[in-house]
Amino acid sequence: ADASDATKERLAPYVENVRDARDAAAKKLGELRNSGETSWESLQGEVEHVWKTFKQSVNNFKSQL
Repeated sequence: ADASDATKERLAPYVENVRDARDAAAKKLGELRNSGETSWESLQGEVEHVWKTFKQSVNNFKSQL
């Protein structure tokens, strides 16, 4: 909130990537909550990928600060 307009504009794509990754992670977690044990095994790889993408997005954002 305290960043200058130029800084906000420069970081906007990174913020959007973090939000997209967060939303994807939340969606997968919702699917996991509604799935059984067998589904968990099939979704596990997808969840790990989504989590890795989220962490990369956050790290990319942090590197721009």
